[in-house]
Amino acid sequence: MSSVDPRKGLAMVVGDLAELDQRRAELVAERDMLMVAAREVGVPWDDLQALTGLSRPAVKKALDRARANE
Repeated sequence: MSSVDPRKGLAMVVGDLAELDQRRAELVAERDMLMVAAREVGVPWDDLQALTGLSRPAVKKALDRARANE
């Protein structure tokens, strides 16, 4: 067995995951706001679904979430 302490590696990975989680949350919020802007200029639901890869209920949820955070 290696003499390297796995706790150090684990702590680094956990820190990296926390940073990724934060960045993902920022990107989701940005996507949601862009979806609201797209709807405001008349982009159809089907286009939002195609552009985001989200289902219709997920698009609605994202729009609701973004509007609630305005």
